[in-house]
Amino acid sequence: MANHQDIKIAVLQSELNGLREQHKSHREDISRSLEDLADKVFSSITGIHDDIKNIYEFINRSKGSLAALLLFASVLSGIVVAVVSWGLTRFIS
Repeated sequence: MANHQDIKIAVLQSELNGLREQHKSHREDISRSLEDLADKVFSSITGIHDDIKNIYEFINRSKGSLAALLLFASVLSGIVVAVVSWGLTRFIS
């Protein structure tokens, strides 16, 4: 009877050792997967940061162009208003 118990204990210990190895393997796989995911997230954040930096640089470069365009539009609008005003006073009076 003790021999039968010894066999059961040996089988259970063997299964327990197998489960420990599986757990260790899964833990290493999960750790590796999380490291890969962290690297991907970090590279994405770095890419987004670079994109935002490029957008700010573009905005800063285009401020002068925008100001010149607004000045040109204002001058052109003033000329159009002056011509229309002159034409209306000339033909209405």
